[in-house]
Amino acid sequence: MKAQVRFISTNDGEDFEGVVLEDPDDVDIWITVMAGPVDVPGQESFQLRVRSPLSLTRELNQWGPLHERHMIVVAKWDPQQIRSFINRLFTQAEGRDWNEVGEKLSRLGYWEFEDYKP
Repeated sequence: MKAQVRFISTNDGEDFEGVVLEDPDDVDIWITVMAGPVDVPGQESFQLRVRSPLSLTRELNQWGPLHERHMIVVAKWDPQQIRSFINRLFTQAEGRDWNEVGEKLSRLGYWEFEDYKP
């Protein structure tokens, strides 16, 4: 089984492609990637933080060392480039079933079922 990205939005539900930042070199935004199995209905959310070196440097200077999970670093805000990168990462995830694929994708973004125990 393989994953397919259904759509990407900001965590506020805004259209990802329509986001315009005051400074495209200063990126610090949470996005939600909705993904599901190829050719099977359904989708689940994966949250990622998109940051640029400028925003990281500012935080490092203010707080010191950082530990980040579920983050991608970009040179500047370019939704098409970010979408292409996310699509490439997500479509590489394969597994015997969706749970196995979801576990692999949870390394990329915070999966809504991460740490879920029935």
